Amino acid sequence: MAVREALRASNPLASRPYLVQNRRVSTLAPTMAGALGRHLRMFAAHIRQLAGELSEDEFWTKPYSYGNTFGHLVLHLTGNLNYYIGAQMAGTGYARDREREFGDRSRAAKAQVLDALDEAVAMAVKTSRFFSIISLSTVIKNFFGFRT
Repeated sequence: MAVREALRASNPLASRPYLVQNRRVSTLAPTMAGALGRHLRMFAAHIRQLAGELSEDEFWTKPYSYGNTFGHLVLHLTGNLNYYIGAQMAGTGYARDREREFGDRSRAAKAQVLDALDEAVAMAVKTSRFFSIISLSTVIKNFFGFRT
């Protein structure tokens, strides 16, 4: 029993209840992780395609007086991934600043904002490989708004 406890204490995933603790998982979790990864990569590619049609100025201009800029929405999506998957599930330590996601006036370069989204997607895809089936269904329901 002491050996098992020592191994568990040395496992960085042991403190994360959402992550898989052993290798004996069904094939459904890896299948779902693969599907989540494909969906996130397609999602990011689609955002890049839409952003590609916008100038730097259009990227940071509200389409209506009450709306959000494309750039701020990308910041928000990046924050969602970094917070819900990175901080909450992978323990990355990411500290979310939701106010900045919608109120940042610095107008960072479009490429820089899109690169940050790509980094968040890569982190989420990598992290999803360690999820259990329960945690993957939680991510899908919470992040994408699906109901089962």
